Amino acid sequence: MEDKIKHIGRKLRNLRLRYNPQKLTLKEVAESVGYSTATLSQIERGVIAPSIQGLLKLADFYKVSPASFFEQKKDSESVVIHEPKDREKIKGDFGEIFEVMYNDTEIDTVIMRGVVPPGSTSGARLHERDYNEFVYVCEGSMKVILENSEYNLKSGDSAFIKANTPFRLLVDGDKVLVGVFVYFGKK
Repeated sequence: MEDKIKHIGRKLRNLRLRYNPQKLTLKEVAESVGYSTATLSQIERGVIAPSIQGLLKLADFYKVSPASFFEQKKDSESVVIHEPKDREKIKGDFGEIFEVMYNDTEIDTVIMRGVVPPGSTSGARLHERDYNEFVYVCEGSMKVILENSEYNLKSGDSAFIKANTPFRLLVDGDKVLVGVFVYFGKK
């Protein structure tokens, strides 16, 4: 797991130093995504792992697909099997755990299984992403909140959120949400 955290950190540092047309400093990037300078520094050095929310904010900030942060094993097979013990796991700000089930940087797609406690949210207010997001609720319930509407999803429901749509996700009720989250198609 430590190597994976270091890989994500190196990728973030490279984005900041090499692919940052504004030449923003560590402090400026940290402030833009809601991290302290010390925390972002630790993430870039691979000392700590970013939360899933932080990783998605950084992907938005650098205008890259979330898939680009994960190591991709080049598979020459037509079918790729990923056993649970081999999946990369990311902890979120609310105690949620996401497992990377599949990642393909060539098609800018990452598929994750999330176990998310009640009360968890994708943010305090509406936000946009530079890529599409799809969620399938396996267990529990959640709300998809848009500017002028709100949708309640329960087990078996799914939602597609097009890139650049202001939204917020909220796990409501008193049950843990288990879902499949797909991030794809950077605009």
